[in-house]
Amino acid sequence: MRKIKFFLSMLAIAGVLFATTSCVDNTESESVSALRNAKAAELNAQADYLKAQATVAQTLAAAEAALKTAQAATEASVAEYNRALAQKAVAEGEAQKLRAE
Repeated sequence: MRKIKFFLSMLAIAGVLFATTSCVDNTESESVSALRNAKAAELNAQADYLKAQATVAQTLAAAEAALKTAQAATEASVAEYNRALAQKAVAEGEAQKLRAE
């Protein structure tokens, strides 16, 4: 008799557990959905911001490289101009010597 009561009580407990867990509603409220969507939008915006920062850094580096190249070309042009002026002065000096003779 004891075994039968124990078996029936265990069966009752199992039935109650089964009855309370079989109908679970898994819907989430609109506020939770809105919060989840807002967090996803925030993370996407943050990723876009970081991509934009990387693009700005890359563009700035390219601009600085172009500036250095242009400065070097300008310095080379100025040096060439100064050499041409020196050659002109030498040629004019020689021309004056020839005229003086």
